[in-house]
Amino acid sequence: MAAQSDGGKAGVTYGGFAQLYEGHEDDPLDSAAIHICQCCRTSSCYWGCRSACLGHLGGAHPPGAVGVRETHCPPREQLWLDCLWIVLALLVFFWDVGTDLCLAADYYGRRDYLWFGLTLFFVLVPSVLVQILSFRWFVQDYTGGGLGVVEGLTRRGAAGLSAVDPPGRDRLRLASVWLWQAVIHILQLGQVWRYIRTLYLGIQSRRQREHQRRWYWAMMFEYADVNMLRLLETFLESAPQLVLQLCIMIQENRAERLQCVSSLASLLSLAWVLASYHKLLRDSRDDQRSMSYRGALLHLLWRLLTISSRVLSLALFASLFHLYFGIFVVLHWCAMAFWVVHGGTDFCMSKWEEVLFNMVVGIVYIFCWFNVQEGRTRYRMLAYYSVVLAENTLLTGLW
Repeated sequence: MAAQSDGGKAGVTYGGFAQLYEGHEDDPLDSAAIHICQCCRTSSCYWGCRSACLGHLGGAHPPGAVGVRETHCPPREQLWLDCLWIVLALLVFFWDVGTDLCLAADYYGRRDYLWFGLTLFFVLVPSVLVQILSFRWFVQDYTGGGLGVVEGLTRRGAAGLSAVDPPGRDRLRLASVWLWQAVIHILQLGQVWRYIRTLYLGIQSRRQREHQRRWYWAMMFEYADVNMLRLLETFLESAPQLVLQLCIMIQENRAERLQCVSSLASLLSLAWVLASYHKLLRDSRDDQRSMSYRGALLHLLWRLLTISSRVLSLALFASLFHLYFGIFVVLHWCAMAFWVVHGGTDFCMSKWEEVLFNMVVGIVYIFCWFNVQEGRTRYRMLAYYSVVLAENTLLTGLW
């Protein structure tokens, strides 16, 4: 769904998630979308054509569809590294959310109701918004011929993969899937379930020889979905949470252990989701070399350093100038959102989703660089980091 990679080609390899897309040298790709969505040739947007791509794998071949390699999978060692990376991402998620909830409970126990309310607000509101979006994607998948076709959970898919099952059993299976998804998202566990499903689909793509191609692509789309959801949540929850806790520690001139643990978890969550998203993007494109885990760790370190310096400057300024901090954030967000809109993005199916995407990218730009346009990023990164350097220097100097 996002644009091509941000940096150079250091620390990359041809390993990782293997490329199933059959590229053509005489057909240059100019889309800024995740490259796995190009198999159907129906659209250049991720949200708009993901169901068509998976429907193509389920048997529906749109005009102009291109070939997909049948069973090109990563080595077994690489598969287990991928699984380990996903498990670690899940642990980081639990660490981040768990420490924030414990910290909110601690504030409540100390009768710091303002800090309790703000801490809990930045946990619950982003979580609810992300669960709504996640469930909407589920509805699109299982009513529009997406993952349901690949796994045999719609009428078309059931005909191809579950022909021996009686109709009543198919209906019961569909009803149980819908009920399970509703319960999971009400309990705010949609992302956890998507991580588990990604692991399951990845292992099935290794074991299921008959429909290996379908399982593999289902895994890739599921992993892209959960990475996008995590990206939205971390910059709506972890980023403001990190600034809030640092501001509290600076104001009170003391740092509790739980505050430090929560802040560290938020910082690691931000860096981890950006590194994971960047690695997914590189692994899913034919015109980019896949990123090794050594490269992902270097990307993680880069994000840790740049985000930590940025949020520290914001927290220092916010600890003294509450009103002016709010004005600064709004002005910076408006400028960055205008920059994104001016650059032109076309990632979503509907206009309101496109507006929401641009608004969220504007929030991301408050804290760090995030590429949403195809092409070279050198001059855009230079312009962005020059502005951020000037802002950080000014904010810290005023403090």
